[in-house]
Amino acid sequence: AYEIASCLVGSEMCIRDRNKPEASKRYIGLLDVYGFEFFDVNSFEQLCINYANERLHQQFNRGYFTAELEEFASEGITIDPSSIKYPDNQDCLDLFEQRPLGLLSLMEESCRLAQSTDQMMVQTFCDKLSASSRFEKVRTDRMAFVINHFACPVKYDAAGMIDKNLDNVPAGLVEVACASTQPLVRELFESKRAAAGGGPPSVKAFKMLYKNPLEIPKGIPS
Repeated sequence: AYEIASCLVGSEMCIRDRNKPEASKRYIGLLDVYGFEFFDVNSFEQLCINYANERLHQQFNRGYFTAELEEFASEGITIDPSSIKYPDNQDCLDLFEQRPLGLLSLMEESCRLAQSTDQMMVQTFCDKLSASSRFEKVRTDRMAFVINHFACPVKYDAAGMIDKNLDNVPAGLVEVACASTQPLVRELFESKRAAAGGGPPSVKAFKMLYKNPLEIPKGIPS
C-alpha cells in the first residue's frame, strides 16, 4: 500500500492546486491516520502496524528534536543536548530490522523453510532475540512473544503468522491493475508479476520494492 501511495502522490495523478476547476476530476485525497494497536489478541497485522509506528516515531524524533538541535548548533545557539530528553527507539527498530538476525529476517527465513511452523518460528525468535531488552519470551505460552514497544509492551500470538506473511496479492486485483490506463500502476504490478514467474506476486515481493520504507521511488518527483 505504501509503494502504491508513494507513486500516486508523486505522479501527475495528484494535483496540488485543488482550487483549479480542471483539477477537480483528477484530485486524490489521502488521509493517513496511524495508531498504535494493542488488543486482547495481537497477531501479524498488529505486528506490522506497530513496527510501522516505531518507524514513524523515530522519524518524528529525528525531524523534531535531532534536526532542531542541529539547526541551533549551525546558528551558534548553545543548548545542552542532555537537557532535552526523549525516548530513543532505535534498539526496537534494530530488533526488527537487523540482518540476518532481526525479527523480520528470521520470519522470512521461517517462511522459506517448508517444514517450519509458527511455534518453531517463535522458538527461533526466543533463541536469537532474547538478548534484546525489547524482546521477551512467554514461558507459559510457546506460541506467544512480547515486544516492548515505545508505547507499551505487546504480547503477540504467532498462530497463523507464517501463512499471513506468505499471503498472495489476489490474482484478480493484479489483473485489474495490469489493465489500468495509468502507466504507473501498470508498471508497478506488471514488474512484480513477472518477478513472481507470471503468478500473482506475494506481499513479500511488494515489501522488497524499496529498501528504505521512507524512500521516495526513483523517477518520482518529490
